[in-house]
Amino acid sequence: MRRLWLILAVLVAGCGGSATVAERAVDDVRDGDAVLLDVRSDREFAAGHAKPVQHLDHQDVLKGARPELAKDETIYVYCRSGRRAAEVERILERDGYTDVTSIGGLRDWQAAGGAVVRS
Repeated sequence: MRRLWLILAVLVAGCGGSATVAERAVDDVRDGDAVLLDVRSDREFAAGHAKPVQHLDHQDVLKGARPELAKDETIYVYCRSGRRAAEVERILERDGYTDVTSIGGLRDWQAAGGAVVRS
């Protein structure tokens, strides 16, 4: 019985409103504590993107391009679905960037309250 109560307590505590990664990103970017990096194609970016954001195409990252940011800068990365963002996160970490986090896709940013500019 005690074990059941412990499990229930952990489950209830876990539901207590902790912010998602995208929500933290929105707050950090808004407060100037982080940079948001869009790694979608130029065409996808032109159709609409988060604001504020820096753009660096995933394909360019694969070819060796890197963001012009300090390696200890907090960087949140997004793409359309999260796959390319996760790959860029791994590449940047491998290259010495110390605080890189994929937030998934543009929809995640928007669902978390982030601003989006549509063309």
